[in-house]
Amino acid sequence: MFKYENTYYHIRYIKYRGVFGTLIRIFLIFIFSKITNTKILWTCHNIFEHNIPNKNFNSFILKIISGISHKIIVFHYNLLDYLPHKHHNKTIVANFGDFRNFYDDFEESNNEFLDLFNNWKVNQNIKNIDLIYISSARKSVLEKLISALNKTDLNTVIIAPKINLSVTISKNIFYYNKYVYKEIVQIFKSNRKIVGLIGHSNVSVPTSLYLFASFDIPILGYNFKPINTIINDFKIGKIVNKEDIQLEVNEIQKNMNFYKSNLKSFIKSNSWDKSAEKHLDIF
Repeated sequence: MFKYENTYYHIRYIKYRGVFGTLIRIFLIFIFSKITNTKILWTCHNIFEHNIPNKNFNSFILKIISGISHKIIVFHYNLLDYLPHKHHNKTIVANFGDFRNFYDDFEESNNEFLDLFNNWKVNQNIKNIDLIYISSARKSVLEKLISALNKTDLNTVIIAPKINLSVTISKNIFYYNKYVYKEIVQIFKSNRKIVGLIGHSNVSVPTSLYLFASFDIPILGYNFKPINTIINDFKIGKIVNKEDIQLEVNEIQKNMNFYKSNLKSFIKSNSWDKSAEKHLDIF
């Protein structure tokens, strides 16, 4: 049998294939790694995966993967609280970085999105966007958020790939359920007082948080770790509940320069280069 010295198998997401299928998949990965002397590297930015319906099973899977992994990379120290303490000695805290280059360099346009978005602005006489939400969180979470946003007069863009809603959406909300890249940058750059919303309570470091920060977009987040820790430590936005979204967006818009300055510092201190240094320590 071949031996793959100094080779790593990278687990990025816990892919849910049903209870039995998920366990079999993890077992096969473990057996393959043992036979070939391959080390398992797990990068964890999301404790409770969106597609795993049961949190108890999710936690059980976390214990298994923590045990079979050679090294674990978490994207914020708060995530350590959800991993078995006996495996903390093989855990490294890293971070995401600046997403600006990826989005700035993305050339392919989404013409469907542009047409729908521009028609919405014309039909509703919308000049500026106040709030943007980008996530693939669960349908039930998103529908509760939209119910709260329906009570505001904030001009809001929601991009939630692969999620079909069954709730009424106010005219001041634009909803799109496919992937968008290039056009997001245009929205950011043409709306100087736009605020980014992270409207779920999952224990994760959302990539949308770093995306917003990369373009100096202040952030609203719920009072759950690690989102609240990041926002409070770096003063890059405000903690909010559903009832106060309108108020907090207005408050942020009055102090945009303060938040934009802090966002630049946040991205500088959480760069891809610094994260890469952490990853290199593993190898």
